Formats: sequence, structure tokens, C-alpha cells
Amino acid sequence: MNTEEIEENPFLFNNRLYFTRYPFGQVSEADIFVSVYKNNTWEKAMSLPDPINTVYSEIAATISKDGKTIYFLLTVRGFWRL
Repeated sequence: MNTEEIEENPFLFNNRLYFTRYPFGQVSEADIFVSVYKNNTWEKAMSLPDPINTVYSEIAATISKDGKTIYFLLTVRGFWRL
């Protein structure tokens, strides 16, 4: 978090902050990251693994109430999908 890259679409769930990071403004390479709040500090944000983040662009994550499902937008060949 708080890098020189574009970071947006924050979503807080159970001491975890999910957000989208566009590496140096490259919309086609956006990925979803998560940072965990532990011991009164935010840990270094990590990219979510495959199959969430892929070679495509993933943005705007949200988590179901039970914490078992993640929803996000994915772009494939120029079209956004949920």
C-alpha cells in the first residue's frame, strides 16, 4: 500500500484490506492485492495467487459475508466479466 503505483478499489474484511494495484498505470496488468492488519500495523501487501490473479486484469474485489467467496471484475480481450 502507498506505493508509487496506482492503488484503488479498497475493500476491508476481517482485518484484511483488498485493493487493486495498476503497476505504473498499466490498466491491462491490474491485480488484486491484500494487506493484513496485525499488531497495530499493516503488513506488506501481497498479490493474490492464481487463479484469482492471472495474465489478464483483475479489479474491484469484494468478499462474501461468510468469507468463502471472492467476487471481482476480470477483463478478457477487452471485455469486463464478473
